[in-house]
Amino acid sequence: MSNDTSLTDHKLCGFLCAVLTVTHSDDTDPDFAQPCEVFSDGGEVRFRTQSGVILSPVLNSSQCSGGGSKAKRTHSIGMVNGSMSVVHQLHAMVTRKCMKIDARVVCVEAPRVVLLVDVYLPILVWSGWQFPRSGAVAGAVFRHLRFASSHLRIPLDCVPEIISC
Repeated sequence: MSNDTSLTDHKLCGFLCAVLTVTHSDDTDPDFAQPCEVFSDGGEVRFRTQSGVILSPVLNSSQCSGGGSKAKRTHSIGMVNGSMSVVHQLHAMVTRKCMKIDARVVCVEAPRVVLLVDVYLPILVWSGWQFPRSGAVAGAVFRHLRFASSHLRIPLDCVPEIISC
């Protein structure tokens, strides 16, 4: 998690995995379980490990091993096939203080790195708080989330209220 490690006012909502590409690594790969933080650098949203390794979103299938025959079109920064990448969605929600995340490296196969991202929502969500100006992005992030157990799950009937604009 970024500099603020206090989670007393947040509750674990779920998790997701994100596959990223190592960039600017100085010939070092991140270590297993190494914490990462999301940041923006000149309009590009990335993750940075504690050791300084920069991890960027995979933009198209040509970046994946094997090349692939169908390349995804990148329309603009953060947009893949007309949709905002989950890394950009997470960054938007974190900077707007709508959620906190705790990201750690779980797999390294250079140049790919898999992050496990725990997503924490404000406790106020369970008492009717709604995401200001971020409803569509919040809904998109929820699509990617997995839940560790049923007691962590947000009641589905609350989701439309949480993400309403």
